[in-house]
Amino acid sequence: GLTLDAVVDAVRDNNRNVGGQFLVLGAEEHLVRGLGLIEGLDDIRDIPIKVVRGVPVRIGDVARVEFGREIRRGVVTHNGETEVVSGIVMQLYGANTSEVIARLHEQVERVRALLPEGVALVPYYDQSELVAQATGTVKKALMQGGVLVILVLALFLGNWRSALIVGLSLPVCVFIALLLMGANGVSANLMSLGGIAIAIGMLGDGAIVMVENIFRHLSGGQAEPGAKREVIAAAAREVSRPIAFSIGIIVMVFLPLFSMEGVEGKMFTPLALTLVFGLLGSLAVALFMAPALSFFLMRPAASAENAFIRRLRAGYRPLLRAACRRPRIVLGASVVVLVASLLSLRFIGREFMPVLEEGSILIGVTMAPSISLEHATETVMSMERSILQIPAVEETVSRIGRPEAGSHPHPVNYAEIQLALKPRGEWSGLKDKAELIGRIRHELEDIPGVQLNFSQPIQNAFDELISGIKSQLAIKVYGDDLHELESTATAIYEAIEDVPGLVDASVEQSIGQPQIQVVVDRAQSARYGLNVADVLEMVELAVGGEVIDQVYLNTRRFGIHLRYDEPFRMDPEAIRGLLIATVDQAGIPLGQVAEVRQVTGP
Repeated sequence: GLTLDAVVDAVRDNNRNVGGQFLVLGAEEHLVRGLGLIEGLDDIRDIPIKVVRGVPVRIGDVARVEFGREIRRGVVTHNGETEVVSGIVMQLYGANTSEVIARLHEQVERVRALLPEGVALVPYYDQSELVAQATGTVKKALMQGGVLVILVLALFLGNWRSALIVGLSLPVCVFIALLLMGANGVSANLMSLGGIAIAIGMLGDGAIVMVENIFRHLSGGQAEPGAKREVIAAAAREVSRPIAFSIGIIVMVFLPLFSMEGVEGKMFTPLALTLVFGLLGSLAVALFMAPALSFFLMRPAASAENAFIRRLRAGYRPLLRAACRRPRIVLGASVVVLVASLLSLRFIGREFMPVLEEGSILIGVTMAPSISLEHATETVMSMERSILQIPAVEETVSRIGRPEAGSHPHPVNYAEIQLALKPRGEWSGLKDKAELIGRIRHELEDIPGVQLNFSQPIQNAFDELISGIKSQLAIKVYGDDLHELESTATAIYEAIEDVPGLVDASVEQSIGQPQIQVVVDRAQSARYGLNVADVLEMVELAVGGEVIDQVYLNTRRFGIHLRYDEPFRMDPEAIRGLLIATVDQAGIPLGQVAEVRQVTGP
C-alpha cells in the first residue's frame, strides 16, 4: 500500500534545483546547475512513488492532478444580484487624502480603457466627499465666526474702520496658523481645522483690545495735528504687555493637551497645535499689524458714544452698584451656580468621540456560527434586495467572510453591508438618517437568525481600533467556562435590553459551531505501533489538505495542494474508513484507533 508520507516525500524529492559550484573550462568558469523543478502538471503525474514488481507506481495512477482554487472563505456581492470582485486602495501614512483620491481617479479612467468587454471598474466608496464635506463645514464655521465678530465689533465700537481692522486680522491669524502647520507637518484635517474653529473667537481678542485703545486715544482729543503716529504708538505700548500676558495664559491652558499619549494624543495634539499656532498669530497681529492698519485707516477725530452702548451702560450701572452693595449675596449666588453646574455634569451624556456624519451606512450582520458560506451569501443577498426597496438607498455592496488577502479575518457567518445613499432631496418620506435606519431595521427584522449592528465605515473601523469591538458600547464577561459565560451574558442582555436609547443589543455568539472531532485512542494506537501524530496527520493531510510544495510557472507560483478526493472525506463514516499504515505497512481503518464524533462546540 501507499501512505500519504510517501506521496509527500515523492513530490518534494522530485521538485528541486541544486548548485554544483563551477568548472574551469579553458579560460572561463562555467556554473554547474542541477535542474529538476516541476514545470507542469504532467511532471507531477509522472513522479514515481514506489516500484511494484518492476512497475513504477506514479502519482497520476493514484490521484487526479489538476489546477484548482484556494478554499473559498469569502464572497462580495452587489445590490443582491451578482457576485463581484472588490479591491481596497491603501494610502501611505501622511499622504494627502484628497490628492491621492484625485490621482487615483485619473488612473481609474486609464485602466477602464484597457479592460476587456463586459468588465467594468466602478469605485463604490472613497473618502473625498467626506473630506470635502468635513473641511467645508469647518471653513463655513470660520466664515460665519468671522462675520459675527465683525458685526459685533461694529455694533459695540460704533466705528466701521475699527471693525474692519479686526476683521482683517482674523484671516491673517488663520494664514499664520496654516503656515506654522505646514512647517510642523500638521495636515489640514478635521481635528486641526477644528482647533482653528474653536479659536476663532479668541483670535481677535488681542486685536480688539489694541484697536479699541487706539480708537479711544484718537477720538478722545489727545491727538494733536501731526502726532497721530506717536498717539498710536503710545496707545499700543499701553496695552501690549496685558495683551501678551493674556494670550500667553490662554496658550498655557492648552499645554496639558500635549502631554496626552496613545489615541488621545494622536487625536488632540493636532487640535492643540493649531490652536496655539492661531493664538501666536493673533499675538503678532495685535502687536504689529493692528497698529499699522490703525495708522492708515483710523482718523484722529472726536467720536460720540453710540446709542446702543449708552443704553447698555444705563442698564449696567444700577446692577453694578447693587452688586457692590451686597457682595456676600453675589458671592453666594456664584458658589450656588458653580455647584449646580458641577452636579449637572452627571446628567450630561458622555462619549469618546462624537459621531461624524459620513453620508453612508455600514450594517454588520452576524449569523449562526454553523452557517455555510453558500447559505450566508443567499441570506445577505436577500437582505440587500430588501434594503434596495427603500428609496433613499442608491446601491449596496456586501462583504461576507474574509478576503483572500486576509486583511479582515472574519468568519463566514459575519458580513458587512455597505449602503451608498442618495442625496437628501430624494429621501421621499424620510426626514433624517435615524428614521432611515429605523426603516431598514424594520425591513430586516423578520429575517431569522441574524444580529444587526448599524454603523458607518470610518466609525466602525475606529470603534474596533479603540476597543476591539465593532460598537460604541460593549460589556465583556471573563471566565474559563464557556457555558457559564454564555448564560451570564444572556442574563446581562435580558437586564439591559429595555434601557432607553439602547439599540442593536445582542450577545456575541461563541457557542454553536458543529464539529467533527477525531479523538485518538492512545492504547489502541500503541497496540498498532502508531503515535498520536500519525493519526492526526491523516486528519490534517487527508481531510483538511495541505500545501506540500510549490510549482513555478513563468512568473506565477502555485502551491501543490494534497488532499483526499471528496468521496473519501465527505462525512464522519468516510473519515472512519480512512486507512492508516501501521509499522508493518498494513492498513487499518481510522475508526480502530480513534473515535470520530459529532459535537457542538465553541
